[in-house]
Amino acid sequence: MMDEHVIVVHMNNSNLDESVLTARAASYLGYADTTRTLAYLGEIVDAKAYQNRDNGETQVYVTYEIPLLSPNDERLFKDEMDRLSRVVQHIHRNKNTIAQR
Repeated sequence: MMDEHVIVVHMNNSNLDESVLTARAASYLGYADTTRTLAYLGEIVDAKAYQNRDNGETQVYVTYEIPLLSPNDERLFKDEMDRLSRVVQHIHRNKNTIAQR
């Protein structure tokens, strides 16, 4: 069984093409996640870049499917998402919990 995680990443280079922004956001998550959950277990199922009309900042929404984690691994993964400087929101859809900074 899989859980779905939507991770919102703040990207500074909003003048880049959407495909480049989404690739960079996914690359950042795979590299920066020291739990290696995203790199080894996660599968990207969607990625979209959105530019805020008010301030021009770009955020990329990357959706991963991840096998169900043990409670301890899930806590470590959530803590890791909270630690990453570019992650502004982590939505764990199947458990209806939202962790937001």
